[in-house]
Amino acid sequence: MPTRLRKKIYWSTGKIQIRQKMNANLNRKYYYAFFALALCALIVPLWLVELPPLVDLPNHLARVFILANYAETPFFQQNFQILYEPIPNLAVDLIVVPLMSLFNIWTANHLFLTLTVVLFAVGCHLTGARTGEKPSFSIVLAMFLIYGGTFFYGYVNYIFGVSLFLITFGLWMRWRAKLDFIRFSALAVLTFAIYLSHLSAFTFFGAAVFFVNLYDFFASREERRKWIFLAADAALFILPAIAFLTFMGGTGEVGTITWNSVGGKAIALFGPFRSYDLWLDLTCVALTASVCLFLKRWRQAVFDRRMLSLASFFFVLFLISPNILFTSGDADMRIVLPAFVLLILSCKINSLRGKAFAFFVLAICLLVVRQGVISYRWLQMSERMAAEIKLLEVVPPQSKVYPIFVNEGVGAEEKFERPILHVVQFVTFMNSSFASTVFAYRGQQPLGFRRPEEAMRYEDKTKWLQYLGGNDYVWTHGVAQNVSDELEKRAQVVAEGGKTKIWKLNK
Repeated sequence: MPTRLRKKIYWSTGKIQIRQKMNANLNRKYYYAFFALALCALIVPLWLVELPPLVDLPNHLARVFILANYAETPFFQQNFQILYEPIPNLAVDLIVVPLMSLFNIWTANHLFLTLTVVLFAVGCHLTGARTGEKPSFSIVLAMFLIYGGTFFYGYVNYIFGVSLFLITFGLWMRWRAKLDFIRFSALAVLTFAIYLSHLSAFTFFGAAVFFVNLYDFFASREERRKWIFLAADAALFILPAIAFLTFMGGTGEVGTITWNSVGGKAIALFGPFRSYDLWLDLTCVALTASVCLFLKRWRQAVFDRRMLSLASFFFVLFLISPNILFTSGDADMRIVLPAFVLLILSCKINSLRGKAFAFFVLAICLLVVRQGVISYRWLQMSERMAAEIKLLEVVPPQSKVYPIFVNEGVGAEEKFERPILHVVQFVTFMNSSFASTVFAYRGQQPLGFRRPEEAMRYEDKTKWLQYLGGNDYVWTHGVAQNVSDELEKRAQVVAEGGKTKIWKLNK
């Protein structure tokens, strides 16, 4: 080959390599810019209001407040007992209680929720990008799934557990071929942390590890792992298994199993995408799916078969899982979030060019707009909650309040109404009182009522008359006239606003 031709080929090849490297660096910069933008959009709503209107959150924070002030408050000691057990539902308790030694409960809660969002984003990144691979732009799309049904319901321990699951699974995928003692120890600690956060997240990690090893065994001889690594995987679950058996030997309950209807399954399937505006949610779903499918058609995306198979496995688990499992409600709906995260992450979008870049930017902009709408809705609900909280000022310190409420809304109205039903828990933060709907049930939380009959469970609402005796006040919201008539015989109204009344029981 002539020297001149050799030089020409050499320089042409070099230019191509330089151009490819520049494009790779540019795509990496774009990825981290989108990642930062998405993370900011996810965090900002948390700090716009004093208490994000997540339905169950006030109940969790009331328990946390009691735990943090238990030693200094005889009233709490008389009514509650701390349970020192490895309960697989402790994320908010283990994190917010120590934070309250440095911050007030509002700041501690904001820090906990912010940490949860950050861990979820990091988990998406670790699971979506293998070692040595370019980060996939689908990671940014998956991050927005945290703002869905389970988050708005206030299942904060579950969401925190899912975040740890994604981090641990992502690290396990990166380290499984070269698992040394340090990496094994780190994974063992994280696995136990998942268990303590929430039992369902621990189950997800076990199912994911099992399926990936099974997939590799049948898919390719080259991917099969040595028996010593498989034994190490099994060893990760020894300590959590011992903790779970200890818990079941204490206050753990076997409970019941209830199956969901076909309609209920369909609603649960859409859970990770539901916020406060149906049409905006549907548009975001359609655009996110279109980005993945069109980029695949334009050959700027490929699907990871192993990750796609794992996502499909999770969807199968969702279909065959009951709605209530032991003491956990919405058990099947909890599987949907990690299933959709894995499904989106299975689409590897490592570069964006031309119209694909514009299409992706449009999707991100719409998702950010959705976050803005959520922020606006939260500000509206925060104003309503503030008015409701003001009514609680009439309750004197160290009182027992019995809540009776009815949620009469439907559809979007119900979503705005639901957080109001737990505003009564603010009485704990205000003057060290408590309402009997606080989440302090043996076998579920580290705090339990000394007299379990005082705890109001939702199925007991028809028996409310027989539970009034041990209380000082009654808080009602949206109740029927016959309930008010019965209360008038036993109490007098001391505060009223909107659908809410506070009654002082006659002693």
